[in-house]
Parts: sequence; C-alpha cells; structure tokens
Amino acid sequence: MSVLRDLAGVLKDVARRWLPPAVKQYLGRRIYGAIEYTGPYRTWEEARRLSNGYDADIILQRTLAGALMVKRGQAAYERDSLTFPVAEPPLTFLTALLFAAALEDGTLTIVDLGGSLASLYFRCKPFLSHLGPTHWCIVEQPRVVDAGKMHFEEDGLSFCYSLDEAAERHGKPTIICASSVLNYVGAVEEVCANICKLNPRVIFVDRTVMSDDDADHILVQNVPASVYLASYPSKFLSWSKLRSHFEESYLLVADFPGSEGRVSGSPVSGEYRAAIWLRKS
Repeated sequence: MSVLRDLAGVLKDVARRWLPPAVKQYLGRRIYGAIEYTGPYRTWEEARRLSNGYDADIILQRTLAGALMVKRGQAAYERDSLTFPVAEPPLTFLTALLFAAALEDGTLTIVDLGGSLASLYFRCKPFLSHLGPTHWCIVEQPRVVDAGKMHFEEDGLSFCYSLDEAAERHGKPTIICASSVLNYVGAVEEVCANICKLNPRVIFVDRTVMSDDDADHILVQNVPASVYLASYPSKFLSWSKLRSHFEESYLLVADFPGSEGRVSGSPVSGEYRAAIWLRKS
C-alpha cells in the first residue's frame, strides 16, 4: 500500500506541474468533489445566516491536523487543509516577495493576512533563507492565532490578532499579502483601508475571484464533504472597485490570471486573479 501511495503522490505532482489549469481543475473536482456556490444574495448578513461560517470547528481541526503532518515531516505542504506529498513552490507568491525584498536591500517584514497555520511560510522558507533579516507575521482569527502560537511560532514566524498588533510588534511591513482572503470578508473596503494605513512598500493580492461583469456578488460557497463539510459567505469582487481602494497611494505594477483559472459551479461567472501594487512614495 505504501508503494501505491508514493506512486499516487508522484502522479499528483506531475499533474500539478505540467497539466493546463482547466485540466487540473477538472481532475481536482473528480478527486475531491466540486466547490458549489448558491446565490447571489442581497447582503452579507443573509449569506451568513444561510451558511455555517468560516469559523466552523471542522475547518480549524482539519487545517491543524494537516499542518502538524507537515511539521512532523509526514507531508510536504498543506493548503486549505489538504496535504500534498511533494513540495511545490508557490511561484506567484515568491515573485511578489522577492520583488519586495529587492526594494529593501534583501530585508523583508511580511504580513500574511489570513495566512492560516503558516502554509505559505513553510513553502516559501527555503527560498528566503539567503536574504537579509526576514520576519513573517500571520494575522488571523483568534482561534487560529492561538493554535499557531501553540504549535508553530518560531524565530522568524509570529502570529497576531490584528494588523495593528502586527505593526506594533514588527514595525512597518515591507509587504502585506492577502491570498484567498478578500473574497471572505464582508467589509472589503475597510480591510483595504486598514492595509493602506500600515503603509507597506508592496501590497500583494492573490487567489482572489473577480467577477466577469465587474460587479460585487455575494454568494455562499459550499465545500465538498471530501475536504470538510462547511459553507461560508463569499463575495466575487469587482476588479475596478478593488483597484480604486489602492489607487490613491499605490501604483498597480502587475495583474494577471491566477493559476486556479476560472470558477466553476457558480451562478455568477468569474476567475481567480492576482495583483501587485507598489507604494507611490
């Protein structure tokens, strides 16, 4: 059985590295089940009433179990509670980090908003070890921060309950990253304003769904039971509106389609996108 598991891991790694996004999405739906969306709804509060929320116990339980497997060397990395047997560098994320480091002579203070239990930290760590002083701070929900402090905090990695606390403890960040975050907060404009208030040199938004019609749409995202049985509000964002939250103080350096491709199983069409902003002065 161990040989079969190893072979399955190798095949998954080959698929992730070489198959086009559309084919990878199809295979992912066949293996894990498809994410489905319902809606759209008029308000965020309505979507919250019709879902069990992002703070459901099962989400933290599954994510912690996967992250501990990585820590014990039983998996290469964890993402969205799923574990993977072979390392896969997050190239888009690394591009943004190394761009920020180049602006600051190799030093980095990273604020990872919604960074869960350090999934991206551990995936990026081998590539940042040759830079100057680097600190990675994850800002998360209180229960996630508590688990992170207990199991994962180390020299160079900390967990904070808010952006303000991160700034108080570690100073002005070089880069604030929001990967798979902004679709899951009701007050996007407020979150973006708080990001700008910290005055980072670079802002990086990744794995974020933008609607095809450039309007905000509130939905409920239903996770396949094979991952964990949960549902939570999700907002497909207007790309032009998101840009407007940053454009006064930041220059858009790059924006591009995300590796996840187009969204399926939704009454509203959209695609994953990523973008990098640089502070104007």
